[in-house]
Amino acid sequence: MIPGVAGSGNACRLFFPPAADTTSVTMMKRFFSLLIPLILLTTALPARAQVISLESVSATRVGDTLSAQFGVALQGVDEIADTLRNGVGIKLACRASISLNRRFFFSSTLGESALEGAIQYDALTKEFALMLPGQEQAMRNEDLAALLAEGWESFSIPLCPWGSLERGKNYRLEVEAALMPMDVPDWFTRTFLFWSWQGGPSVTSTLDFRY
Repeated sequence: MIPGVAGSGNACRLFFPPAADTTSVTMMKRFFSLLIPLILLTTALPARAQVISLESVSATRVGDTLSAQFGVALQGVDEIADTLRNGVGIKLACRASISLNRRFFFSSTLGESALEGAIQYDALTKEFALMLPGQEQAMRNEDLAALLAEGWESFSIPLCPWGSLERGKNYRLEVEAALMPMDVPDWFTRTFLFWSWQGGPSVTSTLDFRY
């Protein structure tokens, strides 16, 4: 630490700058370590109205369970591939809910659930690795577009027992999907960047139906 000199006339005194707060320094380092992946992802996204889209959204009976079924398509694959090659893994987060629509009352949620998948780049094999829910082994391909077309073609999220539906009632299925960097907690994006499911690279689809 280098002292400074202060005083007037012939009188002078030495003063030392205060020591840096190690806790504050650690927090700032943590902040920027989380911010960098978000910047890399957002700058890689193409300047289009929609980065991801939901395909073939439906409410389907699977055994005795009502499930949301859908696919996810990604635009700007080349830009995303470059981001992955730079070491930023990307997470796909999806959630779905089914609710009973009431004309004069608030809707009543019958069930909701979520799933997550991830994409990373393996620099050793020069392949993209796609992790899907319920699978121990990652899908791999050197072609990211082909990998996503196969892996994200169809998702299924169980929501509620089929017997929960009543004949003659109106229901709403809502499916949401969002892209975000891996290793960045949701609280960070919400607190510092004000990202939510409605902001950033996300998409929502609703399906109203009568049983």
